[in-house]
Amino acid sequence: MKPIANEQKGNTMLSISEIAIKAKVSKATVSRALCSNAKDIVKPETRKRILEICKMHNYLPMSSARALASGKTQTIGLVLSDIEKDFASPYLSEIISSLVLSLKSFNYDLKIIMISPQENPSKSDEEVLATLHSRSVDGFVLGSGILGDQTLAELKKLEIPALTLYSPSDNPSKEMIHRVGINNAPATFELVQHLCFCGHENVIYIKRRKTERSFRSELFTATARKECLKSDEIEISLAQNPIQTISATRSAISMNWEHLKKYSAWVFENDLMALGALDIMKEKGVTIGRDIALAGYDNIEENANYYCERPILTTIAPPRKQLGELAGQLLMELIETPKKVCESRFLPSRFIVRETT
Repeated sequence: MKPIANEQKGNTMLSISEIAIKAKVSKATVSRALCSNAKDIVKPETRKRILEICKMHNYLPMSSARALASGKTQTIGLVLSDIEKDFASPYLSEIISSLVLSLKSFNYDLKIIMISPQENPSKSDEEVLATLHSRSVDGFVLGSGILGDQTLAELKKLEIPALTLYSPSDNPSKEMIHRVGINNAPATFELVQHLCFCGHENVIYIKRRKTERSFRSELFTATARKECLKSDEIEISLAQNPIQTISATRSAISMNWEHLKKYSAWVFENDLMALGALDIMKEKGVTIGRDIALAGYDNIEENANYYCERPILTTIAPPRKQLGELAGQLLMELIETPKKVCESRFLPSRFIVRETT
């Protein structure tokens, strides 16, 4: 009995040797033509011929074979401590999406690595270190808030390609690791100037009550003080789940209404909180933008995960898409140059004036 041929009207899956024979080139030339880092050394007409043969016979280069030849996995690990919360975040989810596309342009994939949240920071640090030592990926992107001193020291010692996604609320003092992030200072200055220009003399900054410092609120307070804008601050208790922030803010604003209503401008730690306050103001009959001005951070109304037909909230908009692209580019540089001097790259956010101010 004859074996069944693995062939469908000319669409047989060929080996790289057979492709080389059909294209009348060497196997090395075929490999170069299919490799993004070496394709430019193959003549365009030769590469075109090779690609046409590959397409005709449904040939796809095996990533495992490429990895074996190059010593690289063609994969980047994204280390997160709370996947449910991180993927629900309008801020981080869009950055991750952009990072995936950026890495894809370099023929890299993204692997999510979950680090269990720990009450004991040293235990969490141990999990991160175990991931780093596994060498199952070529580089790492570390979510904010999960880096301990032990991990930072190990990254520096082993020269592992890694960077952290710096959040505007993070401590900016740690500079032992490459970082990409958002710089809110110029846009915050514009916001304060705008409030002064509109004649606001009593402004309040509203933030969520939490244990760690809020560097975003400290930035606003310092900028307002410098521009001689009188501002106070209040903490309100909210649910930890970011999806519940709008409804939770409604309740918190209602409880603090008598205290808050004396301020002519309210600046919120994020737009989700501001949108919750917006609902309460409408119920109270407040003319928003005239009786009380509202502003927030993050430009949630123009986020892919939050549908809004017509944005109305004055906000500070982070360049989320560009941040993901920047992270991908820097990682590729670190893989090519592991001993690259540690640096931080920041993109400025943008101040957007809308009808709430």
